[in-house]
Amino acid sequence: MANVFKFHLVVVAIVMTTVFSNRLFADNESDPPSRIEIEGERIKHGVDRSLSFFVDAYYNREFQTIELICYDLGCGVVSVYDSLGNLVCNSSFDRNDSTVFLEAPETTGLYNLVILSDVFYGEGVFYVN
Repeated sequence: MANVFKFHLVVVAIVMTTVFSNRLFADNESDPPSRIEIEGERIKHGVDRSLSFFVDAYYNREFQTIELICYDLGCGVVSVYDSLGNLVCNSSFDRNDSTVFLEAPETTGLYNLVILSDVFYGEGVFYVN
């Protein structure tokens, strides 16, 4: 009888440890940055077609930042507008910048990310919750 009790006690202890450790680690896991889909087009025609530019953007909820990764866009500006069209924040970049960081809006809502450079215009939409 004592061995059955000890066995049940061990099983309960293992289950409780697993439950508490899963909750502990689940609370500490961070959300990966979410990709902001950018729709854009080349705006400067007659430019050398061998020039290949790259644009990608991410919203990081954990750090409240927006990261723009860009290559060969020349000089430009990246801006964030709220759903009413009000400018929330912006940052300029030049030919030497490959990554631009912006502080993400704190207010819950839908936002527009606008990228305008020498050779590219693009927009993306993201949600802050």
